[in-house]
Amino acid sequence: MKSLPLLSNLLLLAAALTACGLPAPAPTTEPPPENVAGQLSADKLSGTVTDPLLLGGSVKLLSSAGVPKGVEAIAGTIDASGAVELPLAAAPGQESFYFIPPGNCTFSGSASNPLGRINLYAELLAYTPQGQPLATISEKLTAGASAADALVARVYADSPQDVRGSVQCAGGYQFVYDIKLSPGWNAVELISSKNFASYKNLSAQASSVLTVIRR
Repeated sequence: MKSLPLLSNLLLLAAALTACGLPAPAPTTEPPPENVAGQLSADKLSGTVTDPLLLGGSVKLLSSAGVPKGVEAIAGTIDASGAVELPLAAAPGQESFYFIPPGNCTFSGSASNPLGRINLYAELLAYTPQGQPLATISEKLTAGASAADALVARVYADSPQDVRGSVQCAGGYQFVYDIKLSPGWNAVELISSKNFASYKNLSAQASSVLTVIRR
């Protein structure tokens, strides 16, 4: 079932992003998603899930490599009612990446800080109360989105960054930026399809749901 085409394309983007120095959100499997109300915030991820096996469990940021390695300190809870709460205060511990990648990529546009570095996360790894990794959780925009399958990604920036333009990479991959980041954590819109991803600031009307996909 292809209910979330964007997620199925993240695997195709991962190799090019890594080769160019940018992180890619991790791919997932695709059983039917579960959608429930969420709430947007740059320094906190919250919402509700109803999967009975996750109630009373926990969540961790999922790194670009598809595992929570290096971000174990950035973890949250799922209470008995399914409320997800993950505060974003600490800086990520894993390696950061250049927003404008070096190597086999060409940037056209403007950037306030070409050497600025970021960490990018588009998913959580959800655990049962017994500590078993069971599902991934993404935050899907339901209002204020530029495309039907837009996600909310969390970006940690090491400095103020204003990037407007596009990156062309080997293999035909393209990344489009229309984004202004503050130092620390930011919530941004992520849209991707085969060989393409765009990042932009969220609109003031943005709202979201959490989508749970069993691993």
